[in-house]
Amino acid sequence: MHYSQRFRKQQQACQNENDCLLFHFGKLSEENRFLFSANCRLKADAEKFVSAQIELRDESIRLRDRNRDLENECTTLREKRDQLLRIVESQKNDIQKLTKELNKRSWKEEFYGSATPSSKQFLRPNSSDDNRVKRGGAKIGHPGHGRRGFDPANSEVEVIDLTTQVEKCSCDCDMEIIGYTSRSVQEYIPGKFVKRLYAQGVFECPSCKSRKASLIKGIMPKHLYGNSFCAHLLAEHYFHGQTIGSLEKRWGINHGTFLQIAHRSAQMLQGVFDKILDDLRLRSRYIHADETSWSMDGVKSYAWYFGNVWNKVFLFPHTRSSEIPRTLLEGVDPRTVLVTDRYRGYVDALPLEHQYCYVHLLRDVKDLEPQFPDDPEIATFSFDLKNALKKAIKLCSLEVRGRTKITFTSFHSRGCFSANLLVA
Repeated sequence: MHYSQRFRKQQQACQNENDCLLFHFGKLSEENRFLFSANCRLKADAEKFVSAQIELRDESIRLRDRNRDLENECTTLREKRDQLLRIVESQKNDIQKLTKELNKRSWKEEFYGSATPSSKQFLRPNSSDDNRVKRGGAKIGHPGHGRRGFDPANSEVEVIDLTTQVEKCSCDCDMEIIGYTSRSVQEYIPGKFVKRLYAQGVFECPSCKSRKASLIKGIMPKHLYGNSFCAHLLAEHYFHGQTIGSLEKRWGINHGTFLQIAHRSAQMLQGVFDKILDDLRLRSRYIHADETSWSMDGVKSYAWYFGNVWNKVFLFPHTRSSEIPRTLLEGVDPRTVLVTDRYRGYVDALPLEHQYCYVHLLRDVKDLEPQFPDDPEIATFSFDLKNALKKAIKLCSLEVRGRTKITFTSFHSRGCFSANLLVA
């Protein structure tokens, strides 16, 4: 082959290769332009992201400063709220005082709170319909047993014969007796003073020349009043609750005479009181204790009670210290259960088994109801717990039901009176 032809073939091949390279270069240039534009777009997005990040950081700083301001404002508002609550509490006290002045009373203002008996309440509400239905006595339709007449053979029965008197008819005629019947009536004969003058002989011992008058039974030495009258006065006051003033007016004695009778009787019965204290300490499975404020000779004092169904002791010291139960219950059986309210003085007095009084707990539960009148959970809780406490109280009363021995002790701090009563 001629070299010119070979040269032309090589030139043609180079031309084809050049065209191919130009074609690939064009394609690469187009991809390069696409990638360049994409890179530009990514750079723009990166700049936007950085600016947005800077804005978010600035916003976070502003929110942190705002949160700090709000916390400071919240602290200020909380202080203002506490101040307003104190003002409201103070105003409540003022309203309560003004309410008392206007005689707008509630159970909280009674002498003993919700435990005040109805006879001592200032303003008593009307009874409920269920309580008004409870009339007492036998049920309607009960046949009854009839009234029992007196036995004329009984020496205590006085038989008065009225069969001899003549009765007149409404037509003014004398009626004729056709049979006999009887009617039993109990009468009261009022007590009265009987003034007695005892003529006494004066006797002298021939040996020592000592003298004494005839002994008068039933009268204490140098007493104007007999033992039966003194016992009647003390029983009326200490057992039946009659006031000293009413007894003085009824029997015509002065105040000093009554107190002198009480003081002498207390001194004579001091040994009985000590015996009752020993019984309370050594023979009691449980002891109830309570105290309340008491005015004595114009000085604030306290009335203390210690006892159970067998023995009851009342003390009237000038203090509410735990030294009172500690001294009184010294030597008590460690197994004895002490039933009290939540006063700390009883717990610190002696290491005894302790039981909170069910009645005090029942009053606390009842006091919840008027405080939360619209809360069904409180109402349900109060109803269930009241029923449980009432059952517990009833079980305690069943334990002592049917006992025949009742011991009563009343003791004044100045030695007024002390007695032991046995009821068969």
